[in-house]
Amino acid sequence: MGERVLTLASFSTRVFTNNGLAYAPDGSAVYFTLIPQSKRAVAVRVMRLDTATGRQSFIADGAQPAISDDGTQLAYGAGRGGLAVRDLATGQTRSIGLAQLGSAADLLNASIGWLGDGSELAIVPSPTAWDLVGRPPRLHWCGTSQRHAVVVFVHVPAPPAPLTAQCVHLAGPALEGRLALASSPTSPGSLRLATYATGGR
Repeated sequence: MGERVLTLASFSTRVFTNNGLAYAPDGSAVYFTLIPQSKRAVAVRVMRLDTATGRQSFIADGAQPAISDDGTQLAYGAGRGGLAVRDLATGQTRSIGLAQLGSAADLLNASIGWLGDGSELAIVPSPTAWDLVGRPPRLHWCGTSQRHAVVVFVHVPAPPAPLTAQCVHLAGPALEGRLALASSPTSPGSLRLATYATGGR
């Protein structure tokens, strides 16, 4: 059992957050998804919260922020089917459209994690809402049904080189719900994945 140590921020009933949160390694900031509701549309934004002052600042339109282990790069889902990587020192941002995922490429509820030395990202897309309630999937990931497990690896070279992506199909059913992604300290090229499994999986 844990206990609350400090409240960093509070929100009105007109906004909410549930699509990703990343804590800077030096403890200086928290990056999170803010979803303010309006009559016209729902805007999804990546925000920065200064832990010392409580000040919030806008980073970009997007969701699922993930910060590299050295605290220098921030990755996030940017629009439908896109991934962006921002250099937090310079503000330079590179992006890639994940066409490999096909028309199902929506990273709003995906799991995004950095691997190794910050040169690779792993992305596990989330099933559509209809799939989660048992409807047959109509879309595909990486040329296969959404009922199959898929991980997209994004290579993040030193700028100004472009980002590149590759799909990997895993054995077994689709990975569901919120996942924890991490690399092994002894094998930076490997991926550790923790998820809630149903039906004895």
